[in-house]
Amino acid sequence: MGATPMAATTSRHWEASVADGIVPDATLASLLDHALLGVDGEIGVAVKDLSSGRGAILSGDLELPAASLYKLPVLYAVFDAGLKMAEELPITDDALSYDAGTMELGAGETLSVAEALERMITISDNTSAVMLGSRVGPSRVNGEIAALGMDTTHYSLTRMTTSSLDILHLLDLLARGRAVSPAASADMLHLLLRQRVNDRLPRLLPDAIRVAHKTGNLPGTVNDVGIVYGPSATLAIAVLVSDTTDEAAAATGIARVAQAAFAYFDEQPAVADRPRIPAAPIRAVPPPRPSRRAGPGCPPGSARSSPGPRLPRGGRPGPWPRPGRRPSSRAPLSRASARRASRSRPGRGGRSAQLPGSGG
Repeated sequence: MGATPMAATTSRHWEASVADGIVPDATLASLLDHALLGVDGEIGVAVKDLSSGRGAILSGDLELPAASLYKLPVLYAVFDAGLKMAEELPITDDALSYDAGTMELGAGETLSVAEALERMITISDNTSAVMLGSRVGPSRVNGEIAALGMDTTHYSLTRMTTSSLDILHLLDLLARGRAVSPAASADMLHLLLRQRVNDRLPRLLPDAIRVAHKTGNLPGTVNDVGIVYGPSATLAIAVLVSDTTDEAAAATGIARVAQAAFAYFDEQPAVADRPRIPAAPIRAVPPPRPSRRAGPGCPPGSARSSPGPRLPRGGRPGPWPRPGRRPSSRAPLSRASARRASRSRPGRGGRSAQLPGSGG
């Protein structure tokens, strides 16, 4: 299928040629462009129907602050390392220094790997992310990023960045059961399905629609990326907004992008051969521990907000493991690396020396 020219009604420059397996859909691009009206700053968008390959890309290679999206490569590295879910990890003073109000335990206590994963993904707990990242090692995390061909994704204090196309690639692998293994992919997806910060991608969707997603916030940065399991299509959506002056408008814009993409593909004939929600893993889900320092539930006005702590934005400045890179035993998965490297914008992560936020 060839690319179609972008509709003249778009105010932003959407990709007009096939890129990273996404066939541009002019009608979809126009709808997404309208959904983003009122959102300022730098915006990266990648949307893909995982059955047909149709979608839309806006600045897909633009390297932007990852905020808590950095927790996705950490998640992948934990599963690829094969850590035992029952392994106990000590909570250190250093890990606690990154807490933004979601950790009620103290130094010297422990969390199992399973508990740390649950907290890192579902409430975006920084302490758990630091503990898991330290356990597998920053060199392994960066090695996994390199092996996946995610050229604009970086895991270090001074450059914690990614792009909408990088993240979409990882979402695509997860949805198809190709992230580490089918079993690991299913486990990671069900962690993302239990996300408790639901004020963006799921917000304007019907309650019955399930979304496996991860959010991220920093001052001026609002991100959400995930897989939307609709009745007619399975969609991978990644929206990153940086340098915005209105974070609430950015969050609403992300919600409207998901709504527009869902409604558009919901009108198309249903496709039987598409990624579905896999069976849940057999392992038990750790019960949540109430946080004595967390605030009330998700932001008001969200039709999809779930009970849980409201996560403050930003993070504490402090030490962060130095990046490294290990030789990968696996060949890099297919990506248009040369194309993306030539268009990436290095060094944007240096705009903040904070741990990218726990705000969602």
